[in-house]
Amino acid sequence: MMYLAVLWTVSMLHVFTGWADNGDFARTFGFLIDKPFGWNTDVPDAGSADWQQRYFHVWMDSWQVCSHPPCVEHLYSFSTHKIWMVIQLLSSIALTGSASAYSVIAGSIPGRLAYAAAYTWLFMALRRHAGHRAAWAYLILITPVALSSSFIAFLNSFFEEQTMIVGLPMLGACLLMFRARGRRRHALAAFGLGCFIALSKTAYFALPLVLAPFIASAFGRRATACAAVLATVIALLPSVFGPNTDINKYHALYFGILSDLKTHDGIEVATIGNKPVLAACVSNMGYDEAGMQCVRDAQATYLDTVRVALAHPGILPVMAWHVLEKGSQIELPGLGMSLRDAPSFAKAPLFRLWSRMYAHRLNTLILGAALVVTCLAHTRRISAVAATGLFFAAWGALQYVLVLADGFMEIEKHLIGANYCLSFAGVLFAAALCASTASVAVRGARGWRSSSAGIDAGAGWAGALPGTAERAFDAAGMAVDERGAAAARVEESVSA
Repeated sequence: MMYLAVLWTVSMLHVFTGWADNGDFARTFGFLIDKPFGWNTDVPDAGSADWQQRYFHVWMDSWQVCSHPPCVEHLYSFSTHKIWMVIQLLSSIALTGSASAYSVIAGSIPGRLAYAAAYTWLFMALRRHAGHRAAWAYLILITPVALSSSFIAFLNSFFEEQTMIVGLPMLGACLLMFRARGRRRHALAAFGLGCFIALSKTAYFALPLVLAPFIASAFGRRATACAAVLATVIALLPSVFGPNTDINKYHALYFGILSDLKTHDGIEVATIGNKPVLAACVSNMGYDEAGMQCVRDAQATYLDTVRVALAHPGILPVMAWHVLEKGSQIELPGLGMSLRDAPSFAKAPLFRLWSRMYAHRLNTLILGAALVVTCLAHTRRISAVAATGLFFAAWGALQYVLVLADGFMEIEKHLIGANYCLSFAGVLFAAALCASTASVAVRGARGWRSSSAGIDAGAGWAGALPGTAERAFDAAGMAVDERGAAAARVEESVSA
């Protein structure tokens, strides 16, 4: 408990660590937040001093709450993260006493408490169901993950990833308990958390499908599959009808596969079916004025991307390696983490330890370990810890594929959820290995003690052997003598 107390006390140094807005905040907070507190407008003129402060460089703590929340006209899209934002707003009002100004720091308190509780809950679950070695291996190895600036900074932001950062360790604890005890309520809690996270961000829509095989034994395969498909369809609806769908399709084609074909293989595709490819738009983002014109002119579809992939299948391994390479970076380029006029510890060595370790292709190593565990799972029953790690790895691996639905646009940020999952997977695989090694060592020690006891018992019998053997041999000798005498009498009678 002392270790946990120190860990979470140190994590409070991140109270001034957050992520600057990259332009996505308005999608999330528009139904509650109007603009930075004291500003005349939310979006200042590009290139102005206010614009430099508003976007990319620093994050701001104080925001103006809209006059009559919720402002439904600025809802943008449905997301369970908005439910979490209401809780944060209530926290800010309770701690600051102001209903007109929202403090990000005050609003983050419930998230920080839930964040610490989730990691601690998973530790307690491991200690109870997997043993002390597995639990302490997890706690020591997860420390740089829990303190990583790249992950914990989401608590001081309006990014939808925040729900995933807090919720996934809770989901992991529920799944671990179900795999260890087989109780339906744990599976139901895991599925509920999975659905909540899936509905927090459209990129996470497939989470229920990945979770389903790990909890199918609780409700039956058919019922679990039906529930998972229904939850996935509901989570996917915002992306189907969302206002950015056309931009995503454009990025997948022009900022994804066509870009890699041009830069890696020197191939410039002229047409896709009967549709001409706009050469000037390849590798152009769809958010500036020229890019938005490209989006309108290109009329890209995901089917176009599939057709290009089928025509040039050799580019797929190149794209996969490109994604893995980008995925090894969990520090988001181009986004500041500092609060203006406040101290920042985001770049402290301890808080950057995991990002520096992860940069050495840990994502690839963990995915390789997941492949080994998957092969083992087909030949033997794996432990609850390994199964939970395999879930995290499977979900992280799928996100590495789904990320290409937006091409290589802000790919490091789009992979943050995948890398968070893979971080947990790597730690849980190591914890499972520690538990397995400890179990083998214990069985070996018990076997040695049993052998020793057997040898000691044998020695005791051997010590008792001389007297016993003497009596046995005497008895045997007497029996032989009697049989010999009887045989002699028979011979005499026959002779007579």
